[in-house]
Amino acid sequence: MTCISRPAFGLAANAVALKAIHSEVRQRDYINLAEMLLTHAGADERARQATLAFIRDSRHDMPTAGKALQEFVLEWSSDIDPRRPSEVLAELDLEAKTAPWRERADLQ
Repeated sequence: MTCISRPAFGLAANAVALKAIHSEVRQRDYINLAEMLLTHAGADERARQATLAFIRDSRHDMPTAGKALQEFVLEWSSDIDPRRPSEVLAELDLEAKTAPWRERADLQ
């Protein structure tokens, strides 16, 4: 797991939670949330349970399910060092600089 995995899932979950609070979640949002969970936090039992509860509960009361997911994300990510965003940005910058497409001659 890279250093961006936990924040990546947290940000994705929070985005879906905000949409849910306003009853704006679409089918694609559920798919994206599940994909982010599996990609970035699949080994975390609490993240899996919160995601499943959100998907289940949002069928009946989307705003309440969104608030519960948002509360989970805030509590779940509270142990992330506040200096961590600089580490995440540095890793993203490194990935961008070493991306394979940068070597394409037609882009030079």
